[in-house]
This record gives sequence, structure tokens and C-alpha cells, in this order.
Amino acid sequence: MQENRAASRFLPSAFDEESLRETVESARRELGGDPSVIFAHVSSDWLPYLKEAVEIIRVFGHARHVIGSTAEGFVGVGVDSERVSGCSLLFLRLPGTRMEFLKVKTGEVESFVGDAGSGAGVWLALCNPYLAHGERWMQRWNLMVGDAATYGGLASGISGAEGTAVFLDAEWEEMAAVAVRFSGGIQVRGVVSQGCRPIGLPYTVTGVRQNVVTSIGSRQAFKVLEEAFQDLNSAERQSAPGNLFAGLALSEYREDFGRGDFLVRNILGADPERGVALGAFPRSGQTLQFQVRDKETADADLRRLCLALGRTHERPFAGMLFSCLGRGSRMFGVPNHDARVIEEVLGKIPLGGFLGNGEIGPVGGRNYLHGYTASTAFFYAGEGAEENHHPA
Repeated sequence: MQENRAASRFLPSAFDEESLRETVESARRELGGDPSVIFAHVSSDWLPYLKEAVEIIRVFGHARHVIGSTAEGFVGVGVDSERVSGCSLLFLRLPGTRMEFLKVKTGEVESFVGDAGSGAGVWLALCNPYLAHGERWMQRWNLMVGDAATYGGLASGISGAEGTAVFLDAEWEEMAAVAVRFSGGIQVRGVVSQGCRPIGLPYTVTGVRQNVVTSIGSRQAFKVLEEAFQDLNSAERQSAPGNLFAGLALSEYREDFGRGDFLVRNILGADPERGVALGAFPRSGQTLQFQVRDKETADADLRRLCLALGRTHERPFAGMLFSCLGRGSRMFGVPNHDARVIEEVLGKIPLGGFLGNGEIGPVGGRNYLHGYTASTAFFYAGEGAEENHHPA
């Protein structure tokens, strides 16, 4: 049987037929044969030429399927380039792997059920945030796929809704989501780096009204948040606005909680009288600890998770990185951070993906929609698809 292979390319330019054809042909030569699937991510200015672009990729790449999205930033080997025109391509040749493709139109978001089969395998999903409606989409998605891990992201576009799309082959109008499931032939292992560290102390949620936590440890929730903020040093307090989050414990059966033991959720607002509103629905009795995000923590978190993967498994033959637009140079002060960490730790592998408006990845055995996160799916040779959950 032929071996699994991959090749990736990043073309930083406006749409040009000849340049795209040459890039596609180069990737196929490196692949050494026809791809099973090509992931393609393009900038918003390519959207008027999307049908031509997909046709070039399919014809000259000899691909049965092309799946992708628009993006404001693109991932390549050692590169996650921001706010540029261009195209990112990942060619995968998976001779022993079964692939199932799924597409959901706008009118089907609230009612789709799909057919997840036995739930085996791993999904990669791309959503249009203007059409898929975020958390409602994730709820229905989890009902469909059950325990199957899902990695992916929400498409982005410089011109907002009009410049944002997901597509399967040349079909993209009114497309809310597209996805592909891999089962058999390969193993897919993931890293979900939330990039936060706990501050203050963990407490039990003792009062909650929908998404608003009113009391923690039988104390006013706002007061507990205020105390956690005061525990920061002066420099951390200056950078804390916009970088404070709530961590909901993945398991209550722990004596000590640390980084990686929480599902990190946004704080939407805080008021001494009403409480602390979260981008989640915590439950009474759940452990909550406030979190802070900074570039040092985010860097260390991604390195830690990639190192752990590298210690226990061989080198992957490919990867798909879905990183947040709020990371990159905005957070780290330098470009290409996440892609370079992956290259430094796991080696120079073909890498695809994009910078988007949200990331999808499993934490604690359940798929979630994240923000300010790096969610990466790594492809390994081996029999049977395997999903690894990294509650980071």
C-alpha cells in the first residue's frame, strides 16, 4: 500500500491563474501522486474568483475534493501570516483512509442532524460565523458526532460578512459549514492550547442565574473576581483588561487545580450587584477559578502541549493549525509565533490552516468553540483514527 504523504504551500499574492497553477503543480509533484483531499484557504479578495480558483486546484492538483474557507491570515510551514492576500494549501494523500464530507446550508443550521455513523474517526470542520451562529451550531454538532473529536475554526474575512465564506469544491453560496471525517488508515491527535493560567483561588459556584455567576464560595462573585485581580502584580494589572477569563473545572475529582484543568470562557461583564456574566452556562457546585492570558503563558502552554505529544508519539506527517486572529503579532509582538513553535518542537512538517474568528477543539472529551486559542490536528501513520483530548 502507498504511504500517507502531505505537501503544503503558501501563496502570498492576489488571485493569479498562472501563479496558482504553478503552486498547485509544485505541491502535487512533492506529494508524488494524486491527493485524497486538498484544504484551501483564501483571502477575501479571492472570493469573486473562487470558482476559477477551486477549478484550478482540482484540475491541476488531480483532487476529487477541495474544502476550505476565506481567512485573514494563513498557515504554512513556520508561517502564520496575518492580513495579507493569498492562499494556503495542504495536500493530503491518504490511501487507506475513509473520508466522509458534510455540508450544511444556512437554512439547515437549526435542524440538521446528519449521519455520524458509529461516531468513529475525527472531524475537521469549518464554519461561517455569520451563518452558523456559533454556540447553537456547536450544540447541534455535538449531538450529531457524539464522542468524535472535532478540530477546526470559524472563517474570517477582511470585509466582514460579505468577504467570509466556507466551501466544498466550488459550492459556497449560503454555506454555513463544511466538514470532513477521517477514519481508518491514519491517526489524528490534537492540541488545544487555551493559553491562560489560573489566578486567585478555586472556589465552588454557589449561585448562578443562566450565564451569570452571582456567588462563588458563598461570597459575592464580583468580590472574588476583584480579589483575583488584586493578586496580580502592577504590570499584570495594567495589561489585564481584556485578558481576564473564567476557568470552569473539567473535573471535580481533583485536590489541586492548575493550568490545563479548566475550560476557559470569556467574561462578558461584571457588576457588584448582578454578578459576573460568562460566555458559558456554569452550574451550581462547579469549581471556578479566574484566569489571565498573556504572551508568556500562551507561548509556554503551546510548547508544553506540543512537547508532551512529541515525547509520546513519533513525528506527524502533517498538521492543520487553527489559530485566533487575536493571537499572532497582536499577542506575541512577533509574527508567525504558533507555526514556529510547532516547527521548533515537532519538526518541519507540511502545515495548513488559517487565522480565524474562533477555534474548534475538544477539551475534557467534548467539543467546544474557543477564542484566543490555537487548535491543531496532527496526522500520523497508523491503523484506525484516534482522537486525543488535551484539556489545555
